[in-house]
Amino acid sequence: MIRSLFAHALVCVCLFLALDASAQANPLFQQAVEDQLAQAPTGTEFGVWIGRPDGEVLFAQNADKVMPTASSIKVAIMIELFAEYEDQLDRPPNGVKEIIQADNPAFAHYTQKQRNEVIEHLAEATVAEIGYRMVHTEGAPNRVYNGASNIAIALLGGPEKTTARIHDRDPAFAEIIVNRYMLADRTVNGENTATPKSLAAVLSKLSSGAVTGLKDETVKRMHEILKLDSRDGVTSYGKSGSLSSDPVTRILSGWDESNGETVVYAIMGSAPKGAAGGTATFKRLKPTVAHLRAAVTDTFLPVDADILLRSGTLFIGDESEPKVGNLAIRGDKIVAVGDFPIGSVVWDIDCKGLAISPGFIDLHNHSDNPILRPATRSAANYLTQGCTTLVTGNCGSGPVIAGAYYDKIDERGVGLNIAHLLPQGSLRSRVIGDTNRPATKEELAQMCELAERAMNDGVWGMSTGLIYVPSSYADTNELVEIASVVSKKGGIYASHMRGEGTGLLEAVDEILEIQRRAEIPVHISHFKSSGKDSWGLVRIAIEKIKDAQKEGAIVTADQYPYTASSTSLGATTMPSWARSGSRADTVKRMQADNEEGARIRAAIEKKLELTDNGHRIQIASFKKKPQWAGKRLDEIAQEEGISTLQLVLNIEEAGGAQIVNHSINEEDVRYVMTFPWVATASDGGAKIPGASVPHPRSYGTFPRKLGYYSVREKNVPLAHAVRSSTGLPAEILGMTDRGFLRPGLVADVVVFKPDELIDTATFVKPHQYSEGVEYVFVNGEVAINEGKLTGALAGKALRKTPKSDETN
Repeated sequence: MIRSLFAHALVCVCLFLALDASAQANPLFQQAVEDQLAQAPTGTEFGVWIGRPDGEVLFAQNADKVMPTASSIKVAIMIELFAEYEDQLDRPPNGVKEIIQADNPAFAHYTQKQRNEVIEHLAEATVAEIGYRMVHTEGAPNRVYNGASNIAIALLGGPEKTTARIHDRDPAFAEIIVNRYMLADRTVNGENTATPKSLAAVLSKLSSGAVTGLKDETVKRMHEILKLDSRDGVTSYGKSGSLSSDPVTRILSGWDESNGETVVYAIMGSAPKGAAGGTATFKRLKPTVAHLRAAVTDTFLPVDADILLRSGTLFIGDESEPKVGNLAIRGDKIVAVGDFPIGSVVWDIDCKGLAISPGFIDLHNHSDNPILRPATRSAANYLTQGCTTLVTGNCGSGPVIAGAYYDKIDERGVGLNIAHLLPQGSLRSRVIGDTNRPATKEELAQMCELAERAMNDGVWGMSTGLIYVPSSYADTNELVEIASVVSKKGGIYASHMRGEGTGLLEAVDEILEIQRRAEIPVHISHFKSSGKDSWGLVRIAIEKIKDAQKEGAIVTADQYPYTASSTSLGATTMPSWARSGSRADTVKRMQADNEEGARIRAAIEKKLELTDNGHRIQIASFKKKPQWAGKRLDEIAQEEGISTLQLVLNIEEAGGAQIVNHSINEEDVRYVMTFPWVATASDGGAKIPGASVPHPRSYGTFPRKLGYYSVREKNVPLAHAVRSSTGLPAEILGMTDRGFLRPGLVADVVVFKPDELIDTATFVKPHQYSEGVEYVFVNGEVAINEGKLTGALAGKALRKTPKSDETN
């Protein structure tokens, strides 16, 4: 710890000493540099100049350090090219074909094939087109991109004369040296070089429009060429550059405009090539420079906001330490996070003492039908938990034709976002029915075809419910075939496994086999060991999973933070083989006075024995006897004067019941949630208060995880609990537009009181909303304001873009 603190202090001291004397103090950007130095390859140096077009310095570090570069000096070369041909920018210059020859030094290092590529793209190109190709790589090979610069340098008289022209234009450009043509042998000709300050000087002149000797319209043409796609409210111009030689360099330079202000930047990262080679070093260096470039906009440009969440504790969603700061929302996007200059604000919300987090993503939800009903489409019981996205189609049950389902969601309006999984049980039922038999070759092909259609319609993967009929009738081979289709389209395989009791380890073996054979990320739904005779098995299962992860398998899980599960009474007490066909078929077999009937009744009795004669099983809802809701099986049997076995038989004959099964060990619950690959999920559904007594997880899962297990019990850090509910589920699904508090992502945001966040729903009184959530924003619209539901239906269907066949 002491060594760590000393190293941190030493970095700060060295960083301070490296700052140029002309730089104004900017602790935020200094911290950004320090953070990225910690991420960059050993020996990295950053050269940075940030300022205004008039030369005002906002930040400078190693700004006068000469660094090797190539691509980044192309803007200076382009200025000279456009100055030379200013009156014929839209005509081809003379002599280009002659330049692209083997005996011309500009292309002596090109093969004939490479010269042919340049001829194809640029032999008849206008001056403006050559300038565009100098700074844009898309649509042509890299050799053409660099070849355009070589044509420009040759048209200007070669490297030495080009350098002289650049220096004559402005003394501030004096450190820009063109020693060679692009891609030529740098060991013979030397590196092209520049300093951050000299690069920034070029861009400052260009951004201000004050380029000596150039017409305004010429400068505007260059602006258009350098213009980049940018986020709302900020117009960006820029040029990147890189070298994989020693030292490896990565350069980003340009300027941003917002609110009538302009900030110019030149960021150069330089690192020794290292033992792993230039490519490996460059891969590490690239994101560090990109993060610094992003920090320029966040730090130095004022941000306009429709909504400003001010002075809250920011939980980014990645388990980093929370920090006090601001968050700006414009439209449906997050536009700034942290400490940034604030521009015009429409709605300013004081969040002092409050936590600001990404909206919670419920990976395992059963709102497939409720979300389409007027009474429950707002999903108020989830909004009050801080949820902004629900994932439906779980446990193998739900709509198979995803496109039609998504369309209904968008047509009718919903309170939060819905992402869907292809339900394998419903898929099998659609093709085969509920019969316990293998699929034929033709049926399997039909299921695979429907799976591909669902992936193209935007589902995020496939789910199975392998204790339910007919999902359970599929063998491993059948599951692998369909999962392989899902894998090729970029989806996941999520499974309520075949066993969550004494068969847990065998069930984990099966899901790992599916992962290997289908080459697909696998996800274990509501991970637990259920039943007293299986308590502790989940710890052994975790070791199996960790071993698979070490071998490269992508294996994740989710968990609801309760010691009870909930499903149908039949699925809880009867084996799946007993439930083939219709309910009438099942009841007939169950009551039959033969060997099969006796086997079924014996299996039910065994289950009742493990649940303390049914005391651990609580009725959630039973249509024939709604007054039984909330009561335990043994209590009802005693009141009725019958055995618990007979009670189960009677209930199944009358249509079945939903139950809550108190079957999970508290210490197992606490242990499972500590792992970084275990997400939080409810396994519940959208509800409104009524006579039923369902599992309280539909009202309290997320506040229970954060408020009870994290804040009060200290079982996991709050940042860990937030990540398990936000960034982790987004990563599991492959969502890239939400799940974190980052500029450019969708504004799904929850603001809560950390010390007051708590679930109030109980197993006796489950229809009680959670407390402590102050604000919820869904796609930038306020769904909860000062703790009150607004009634907004701002959610939408979230469709995954399937992986194309070309990227497989």
